[in-house]
Amino acid sequence: MISNTYRKQLEELHKENKDWGTGPKGNIIRICNWIYDNDIRDILDYGCGKGESLPKILPIRIRNYDPAVPKWSRDPKPIGYVLCTDVLEHVEPEYIESVLKHMVSKFSKKAFVTISMKEARETLPDGRNAHLIVKPADWWINLIKKYAFIESIDFARDNPKQNDLVLVLRRKVVINSI
Repeated sequence: MISNTYRKQLEELHKENKDWGTGPKGNIIRICNWIYDNDIRDILDYGCGKGESLPKILPIRIRNYDPAVPKWSRDPKPIGYVLCTDVLEHVEPEYIESVLKHMVSKFSKKAFVTISMKEARETLPDGRNAHLIVKPADWWINLIKKYAFIESIDFARDNPKQNDLVLVLRRKVVINSI
């Protein structure tokens, strides 16, 4: 789901930039409302980066997962709810479908997902833009529909410079025929 070369790029970026990968900078009110509305007490932060900010902000148990951060890289057990903010656009294009399948396999109820649809301010140590996938909303929606039901679609407008797709996903339930 991630190449060793790219993992090394992300590890280096985490070391070089103390502010990069520190948690959701926008949408925190939406995230808090979603947590409150769903009575969430335990959540998996999928693609948590440094994994430091959310435990200080949210009064719930946070489980961290990030394949590019050694202390959070162990494959997590499934949980009821997943938070995945500003992550999917950082995935290598050839791995996006396997990452989506993996993410969806980690929640049994819902996921709150934000995806930036513009280039990042940050660049990787090798000079590439940190957002490896910059696609419009329709592209993301059609891709995600393959793996999960989309309960709601919104766009972040709190910051006029943001162009984030905000989704709430539910697991697809497979019913075996008799």
